[in-house]
Amino acid sequence: MLALRKADTAARSEIDFEKGEMLIPAGRMKTKKDHLVMLPTQAIEMLRELQRLGGGRVRGY
Repeated sequence: MLALRKADTAARSEIDFEKGEMLIPAGRMKTKKDHLVMLPTQAIEMLRELQRLGGGRVRGY
């Protein structure tokens, strides 16, 4: 499960659209370990749409 604030503050470099994964670096995790999150197809579609609407960026990317 992914906390909303982790998704909301994600850097574009943390998301792999092709693999459908998001890698949260250790520095942003309480456990200080990298965390790999599998993203559902719907999440990837939403992120791509946000990227399209944002002119190639998603929330400050």
